[in-house]
Amino acid sequence: METGETALKDPLVEMPDGKFDYDLKTFFPLFSTYIYALCSDLPSIIYTTNSVLTSFRDDGVVYLELRTTPRSIPSASITAEKYIETILSCISAFNITNTAMKTNLILSIDRRNTISTALSVVGLALQYRSQGVVGIDLCGDPSVGDVSIFAPAFQKARDNHLNITIHFAEAPQSSTEEELRTLLEYGPDRIGHVINVPGDIKQEIVKRKMGLELCLSCNVHAKMITGSYGDHHFGWWKETGCPIALSTDDVGVFGSALSDEYLLVAEHFKLDREAICFLASLERRPRPVIAESGSVRENKRVRGEVVQWRAKAALFGYIFNWYIDRHRGDIGFISRRRRKADKMVAQPRAVDSDNLVIPVCPPPPAHLEQPTKSKVKLVDFSLFLNGTPEQRLQTAQSILHGFQTAGFIYLSSHPIPLPTIASAFRTSSQFFDRPLSYKETLAWTTPESNRGYVTTGREKTSALTSRAAVAALKAQAPDLKESYEIGREGEEGKPNNWPSGDEAFTEEMKRFFGLCKDFHVEVMRAIAVGMGLPEAYFDAYTDVGDNTLRLLHYPSVPAAVFQRNKLQVRAGEHTDYGSITLLFQDDRGGLQVKSPSGRFVDATPIAGTVVVNAGDLLARWSNDTIKSTTHRVVEPPTRAEGDVHPARYSIAYFCNPNFKETITAIDGTYGGEKGERKYPDINAGDYLVQRLGATY
Repeated sequence: METGETALKDPLVEMPDGKFDYDLKTFFPLFSTYIYALCSDLPSIIYTTNSVLTSFRDDGVVYLELRTTPRSIPSASITAEKYIETILSCISAFNITNTAMKTNLILSIDRRNTISTALSVVGLALQYRSQGVVGIDLCGDPSVGDVSIFAPAFQKARDNHLNITIHFAEAPQSSTEEELRTLLEYGPDRIGHVINVPGDIKQEIVKRKMGLELCLSCNVHAKMITGSYGDHHFGWWKETGCPIALSTDDVGVFGSALSDEYLLVAEHFKLDREAICFLASLERRPRPVIAESGSVRENKRVRGEVVQWRAKAALFGYIFNWYIDRHRGDIGFISRRRRKADKMVAQPRAVDSDNLVIPVCPPPPAHLEQPTKSKVKLVDFSLFLNGTPEQRLQTAQSILHGFQTAGFIYLSSHPIPLPTIASAFRTSSQFFDRPLSYKETLAWTTPESNRGYVTTGREKTSALTSRAAVAALKAQAPDLKESYEIGREGEEGKPNNWPSGDEAFTEEMKRFFGLCKDFHVEVMRAIAVGMGLPEAYFDAYTDVGDNTLRLLHYPSVPAAVFQRNKLQVRAGEHTDYGSITLLFQDDRGGLQVKSPSGRFVDATPIAGTVVVNAGDLLARWSNDTIKSTTHRVVEPPTRAEGDVHPARYSIAYFCNPNFKETITAIDGTYGGEKGERKYPDINAGDYLVQRLGATY
């Protein structure tokens, strides 16, 4: 089977639009088949996790617990630990840039598991507790398994004060008196579904005031209850005083977002706004949810208003939302299945006329893409840093191919810890919050120094090299950004303009600069390996660290500014000048990349990754076999909030050859069929000063 193909039937055929009536016998085989076949490598796991998080955020959720069953994927060299770490990395990065929603993770024991596997799940939950795992779950096909074998696992969880949630009385075959008593002995904090519950067990649940997770759409569509929404046992349980969390269960199959669940209970149980707010209020949530501050947010939804929701959902319940229709070759078509046909959403195509795939939404996993001439790659960088010789070579070749085609790549599992990046963003934001009069005391002075604060409108990034031409463009549409430039410490006659008396800021940025410098070296080594050069080929050209760390703030701006002036952008189109650029960005969006046809397409942020661009000097080094891609920052693709686009933050680390080095085309990149050398030799430092001088 060729790359990009799959033997799976199109899920839009298996699950046609508007079909949600899957019972438990048909659901579990279908769900498991697609889950394990499609989520089979790191890119697909990252893509799916980010897609789920974005969907819940867009639905107004303020607290989310995702559930996933730890799994190893030997074919992709993924251990259970790596699987969990990848998901937690996505969650951590998303939490950083989406402060309105807090997300944690629950690890699941499947009813089909052995006791050994169950104990390992508890061990993993304890291992990653400090990173966002808040509990364990018992789930899976209710028609299989003997739950009594899991007693040691749940005892270990209780001994370590680990929160427990359990799928409970989900189907008649899992609702015997013996099983339900056994499950209650495990001491769950919450139980889910609670459908086929005998009267004496109900009374025990009410007595304990146990938290309940109820899923109306799933129960109705799967015929797990008799009747329809108005007959749902929510009506009985809401009168008992047990705290209830309305939840979604496999949205991609049953088609109901969390806000739909609140709409259903409002409509069928005659709940007014006050009752809905009480149901969703932070004070009423079942354990083990961590306390989060929040308030009612105005939005046209339930009788004109909606609360900020809490949610619990299966992590890969959204997998069908992003399956690409292979049979029609429609790359980038995302089918978001919803309860009602009028909620069907199709994302814009992400393929331009040159077949350059730039993600309008997070990029589809490689094994779900149809082969094209040129693709943006999401590469697991840990396979180069820590992989086998074969993995290192394959990863290096993948990185090189990304630079040779699209000119930029996404790197996941990179060496800079996500908490470190989060701290750098917080510190950057605090810096830009200072008064302008203070920041201007740290002002940037010369392109030779390239250090200090640059106020909004002073710089105009562009592809132009003439100062006069840049000045004319700046007069028409100045860049809407401010920045703070940090250079190498210890460079004679070029001190950094550090804020006086703020040692914490200075030391943090020095450390971050050093981490990025090391990251730069490793990426250049990967490029060397991909090109068939000695791994250390570029080391002597990059060891000094003549690089620039740039903190960037794009202030909030009325949408009307872009409407009045069609030339207005947040940062003008330009290429980067050095070897590569490491770009850390928040989730606001607006970065666009220019394809070979001259069209700009969106490069959407992907949580937990770093965007790496190739720059001019690397293109010259490679005799243009590597592309230095033109890019810009424009009005965000998302709707303005109250007609104002929120602020955007990013951190760019501009990597350069040592300023003293002469850049000449590498042997093997020219001659014969490859053509002549395209550029004369040039001093790296001189080229950078020339380009910087034109932009200010």
